[in-house]
Amino acid sequence: MGDFATLDLADSGLRRESRVPEKCQIESYFDRFDATTLWFDAIWAKGKVWLICPRLNNFKSALKSGQILLDGKPVRPRFKTYRRHTEITLSAPNCPKEVEVQLDGWTGRTRVKPTDIDTFAGRNVLITLSKDNEPDWIEDWARFYVEQHKADAVLFVDNGSTTTTPEQIEAALRRGGFELVKVMTTPLRYGPKGAPPYANSELYLQTCVLNALRLGHLSTARAVLSLDIDELVPPQNQTIFDRAVESHFGYVRFRGRWVHMDPALEGMPHHGGHSYTLPDSDRCPPKWCIVPSGPLGMWYWCPHGLEKFALDSFFVDKNWQHLHFFNLTSGWKVPGRLMSQPGIVFDQGVKKILSDAGLPVRSG
Repeated sequence: MGDFATLDLADSGLRRESRVPEKCQIESYFDRFDATTLWFDAIWAKGKVWLICPRLNNFKSALKSGQILLDGKPVRPRFKTYRRHTEITLSAPNCPKEVEVQLDGWTGRTRVKPTDIDTFAGRNVLITLSKDNEPDWIEDWARFYVEQHKADAVLFVDNGSTTTTPEQIEAALRRGGFELVKVMTTPLRYGPKGAPPYANSELYLQTCVLNALRLGHLSTARAVLSLDIDELVPPQNQTIFDRAVESHFGYVRFRGRWVHMDPALEGMPHHGGHSYTLPDSDRCPPKWCIVPSGPLGMWYWCPHGLEKFALDSFFVDKNWQHLHFFNLTSGWKVPGRLMSQPGIVFDQGVKKILSDAGLPVRSG
């Protein structure tokens, strides 16, 4: 499916079971739940085939009673289970052409992808997962990171947009100043939001994307910055990439702050149309920049840090933050963020950051 070696079980009769209690499954939960993807990507690296899967849940027992083959030869799988994904590794001294699974009379197979790590070697790489974001938003976002943080490559994963094409996305990124651009696509469901404490438990896609990119494309990058289209890191006296490279462990996290659109604007606001905040509140989870060749670079990536890393909170740098633009959204992750919020006040500091970066105040 798309640019990833994805295996779907839709015609097998098997369905992934949710781990979230029914009382915490909010309305339309299963319309967004991924019940049929067995693995998101199949990558050969370091003498192994790595199957990056949405968390297997009940699929794990089905796999253990079935069989996995590389180019027709049975192999023994090894499983590692994380919060929102499962990693299956298969020993393979050489890159096979195909991985196959046999489950109770059903057979499925995909290609195995060799790594493409030379493309981004030595680069400051910006990565994101996006859907139906406006080309103007993408262009402004790209220009900000090229000019303010010296990003010189972008790996953009589009989640089945219906309002923009990969060609339009690439053109917007190039207008923003990037010369090295790679746009990949996947049509899989992003995942449902549950009620606390299961709000993000089954948002499988983004974690799968991050770890597929980590293994398949980014292991030799100078530094990697993971942010959404609606997130900008205000510049300091160095770039965020340099901050990560110069850190002892090659890793830095930074918290976020929501910013809101000017209530006087009409239509869909752009980054520069956000200069309001909610006083003394409105914090949002950290994001990160990492050196893949550093001590922590090949740890498992997740949207807000490193998976199962007990010391993650110690890597938050309070001198850095990202601005999270509340109203810059197509609603693909969380509906209902287009309305102006009560209690917001004008924030001169935010306004100056956006003005200094040359971000236009426009809507449309």
